Parts: sequence; structure tokens; C-alpha cells
Amino acid sequence: MNAYKIPLIALIGTVLLVSNVGAQETDKPLENYFAKDVGPLCVAALLSYGVETGKKCYPDRDMDKQKELEETQLLLDQFILNDPNWNEARLVSFKRRQGGTKLDKEELCKGDALHIGSGFTNADPNDVKASIQDVIDRYDKPIWGTCL
Repeated sequence: MNAYKIPLIALIGTVLLVSNVGAQETDKPLENYFAKDVGPLCVAALLSYGVETGKKCYPDRDMDKQKELEETQLLLDQFILNDPNWNEARLVSFKRRQGGTKLDKEELCKGDALHIGSGFTNADPNDVKASIQDVIDRYDKPIWGTCL
């Protein structure tokens, strides 16, 4: 697999998200989904990739969860669009770039980065939504934080 074809954020997100989603099966608080210094743009990039892998790689699995993730994505979209430096076209471009939409199914649906999609769909959608809302509540504008 050529790692350069997978958005870098997806590879980083595999470590940030998948390990925490797995840990979520314990009684750890929701805030553990995303580290305290991870910014909304980082989360938006991860979620874009997760939504895209869910659509392409697991089209017939967890369709209700997939729909809920897409609705949760709207929370981040609205937060980002509330910033005067963003507009709909820029957000669409950002989500397309970060979501791996240019990758064909064969490239997108293999390797470690695929775990982001399954990490989101295996998690409780309410927990994901609450965690994302927690990230939004910590910031007054869309920034990456220490995503990289």
C-alpha cells in the first residue's frame, strides 16, 4: 500500500481514535475519545475519513450508525461555517480532501487507516456525538490543535 495516497490525518487518526474507541468499552469518560488538545479541524478530518470509509467500505453494515455519524458531522460543519474564514465551498473541499474521496474503494478499504471507519461505526453514536460536542465547546474557532 502506498501510504502517501492515504491522507496523513487518517494515519494519525488511527492512533488517536481507534485506541480510544477500544478503550471506550471500559468505564472511561467520553472525553477520552479525543485528547484535550485535539482541535475541531482535526476531528472534522477524522470524521470525514470515517464517514467516507463507512460509505465505501461498509455500505451494508451499520447503516443507522452511518446515518447518525453523518448527522453528527453536521455539528462540526456548522461550527466551522460559523467562522468568517470558512464558506461552504471551502468546507466541501476540505471534507473531500480529508475524507479520501479521490481514493478508489480498493485503496480506501485496506490497511490500517480503514480502522477509522470501523472505529466510528463500532462506537456508540451518542458517545461520538458527545465527544465531538466536547471538542466544539473547547474552542471558539476551527483550528487543528495538536492533531499533527
